[in-house]
Amino acid sequence: MTRQFKFVDHLSNTCTVVAGTIVLTLSIVSATGNAQTAPKIQEPEYANSFFRSEADGTLIPLERKPVTIGMKTKALGFGGADATYQIQEEHSPVRVKAGTPLNLVVRLEKQDVDPATQVLLYTLKIEKGQRKLLINGVGAFGIHSKSDLATKQSQLTFLKYGQASLKIEPQTPLSPGEYAVVVQSQNPQITAYCFGVDAAN
Repeated sequence: MTRQFKFVDHLSNTCTVVAGTIVLTLSIVSATGNAQTAPKIQEPEYANSFFRSEADGTLIPLERKPVTIGMKTKALGFGGADATYQIQEEHSPVRVKAGTPLNLVVRLEKQDVDPATQVLLYTLKIEKGQRKLLINGVGAFGIHSKSDLATKQSQLTFLKYGQASLKIEPQTPLSPGEYAVVVQSQNPQITAYCFGVDAAN
């Protein structure tokens, strides 16, 4: 009887070890499978190019446009003058519905600098076939001065995205209109990445 009990105990222990090995193996296989099937986050290939992220993570490029500076004088300059940033065409082909979550994605060239000091989002004014942003407006004889660089700027939140990119979200919902996002740099040629927000139906 003693030998029989020892045999039964040995068999029980062997079954326990085998069962534990099977469970561990299945866990490893499952974890490996999940790691292999987990979708890889899509990131921009080039630095300082902006994209809109869809719900499934697909990146849609924003409209890329060069920015020029225009001057408009009044009464031969005696009535004042306006200097504006100008983008050709009144509307961007990239559209977003108002109320839809807006997530912009960029891989900044300077990753060791606070992104809040680099990335700026502006509301643009539509005028005579162009999108404009007032840099500086001077009244008659230089008495009054105004600028839209501060009043038309949207506050942004920056979050790490993937390995080397950032996700950018406006802190408040954007109203219908035309928008441009730019990176501040020493380059005299400014490039704007544009999109428009349409009223919700």
